[in-house]
Amino acid sequence: MVVANAAFQRLQRTSPAWMSVGYKIQYGTQPIEFTVVRRERCTMQISVLPDSSVEVVAPVSVDEKDIVTRMHKRAGWIHKQMRFFQQYQPRTPDRRFVAGETHLYLGRRYRLKIVRGEQSAIKLKRGVIEVHTRFPSRKAAIREQVEQWIFGIVGVNMMQLQSEWLIAEGPARVSSHGYFTD
Repeated sequence: MVVANAAFQRLQRTSPAWMSVGYKIQYGTQPIEFTVVRRERCTMQISVLPDSSVEVVAPVSVDEKDIVTRMHKRAGWIHKQMRFFQQYQPRTPDRRFVAGETHLYLGRRYRLKIVRGEQSAIKLKRGVIEVHTRFPSRKAAIREQVEQWIFGIVGVNMMQLQSEWLIAEGPARVSSHGYFTD
């Protein structure tokens, strides 16, 4: 084990093959960007990750030409996988925090209503998040106010759930071996 570990450290220090390198190929009109990570292995692995990035894990001994050739051969499959993952990407545009915009809160859609008022407050009424503010034109201030309100409620809800769980289940006990005990 000591010899294998020493060999790994030596390769990692001296060989640039352990670093990841970015490449790009063309599949029809669609460019496919991918990174190549070199490892001590016998086979090549092509992975399309959920964020639609492509990673190739290749043996240290394989040439770049062979990697690019394999990528061209598998480009149809890669493109299909990238389309599959892209359908799950969030489609909601960036929030602008203007009146009439919809926001998700606890799994439901609420319309944002901005009201000029003397004191800052947020009220939840029948499908509307009503934001009372002295400066309704300041989008950054409205964003901060709404986010603080949401995170404050989520924090309170989490603490309430945690205390309910502790009352129902009792405190967890852990033995010296790291296992839960009753």
